[in-house]
Amino acid sequence: PRGGWWNYGGILREVYLRRIDGLDFSTVDVRPDLPCSACAATVSYSATVRNYDARARKAVITARLGAKTVKLGTVTVGPHQFVRVTRAVVVKRPHLWSPSDPYLYDVSLSARGDGGLLQRYTVKTGIRSIKVVAGHLMLNGKPLNFRGFGIHEDWPGLGFAIGNAQRDQQIAWARQSGALLLRSHYPLHPHYYEELDRLGMLAWVEVPVYSIKTQYLKRLTVRKLAARELATAVLTNRTHPSVIVWSVGNELSSNPG
Repeated sequence: PRGGWWNYGGILREVYLRRIDGLDFSTVDVRPDLPCSACAATVSYSATVRNYDARARKAVITARLGAKTVKLGTVTVGPHQFVRVTRAVVVKRPHLWSPSDPYLYDVSLSARGDGGLLQRYTVKTGIRSIKVVAGHLMLNGKPLNFRGFGIHEDWPGLGFAIGNAQRDQQIAWARQSGALLLRSHYPLHPHYYEELDRLGMLAWVEVPVYSIKTQYLKRLTVRKLAARELATAVLTNRTHPSVIVWSVGNELSSNPG
């Protein structure tokens, strides 16, 4: 169905090869939960360890929580199999993330075997709460007031195939104008969200379900694909404390049929 923006064609983002020494983290989810601004927080780890080897592999899985080591357990993964590890850790006095104090915890994971380090997954996150209370958006229990810009990954002469220099310039222009939030009509390159986390800015993440006419939107297949796009966007970006809004689409038909 019709939707989206100008497609310049070609490869728009980096392509790279990554060596895997038998074991790999195929999925990693680190989810901080803060019930209230004065409460203890819970950081939940969930990781899927995949074995690409033709023989079983054994590994000790550990994670970081700032300067603290968190033991996720020892796993034996059969040839070409998956094993999931989970752990929840309580942080009694968390250092909260906010625009005025964008504190990030190192929550990276590592897998070690007889040969030493087999694989590492690096990620940072912030502990904060975002809630709607009596119609007001609250960050860490305080009313949130912000202004921002809509943004496209587009640049004169480069199209959508931009680099971090252009991404950083867009963020810098927004900050110079006093903006606190960036909204996009599709999930942005990871560098944007990592920088917004670090700088204490906010993000509004939307999936590209854009201007779809009723004749298409009423089709179950189209709605299922849209829901899958939204689920993928959340799973990919939910560790980022900067993300405060998930948007299901934009300028859809006012006549749902």
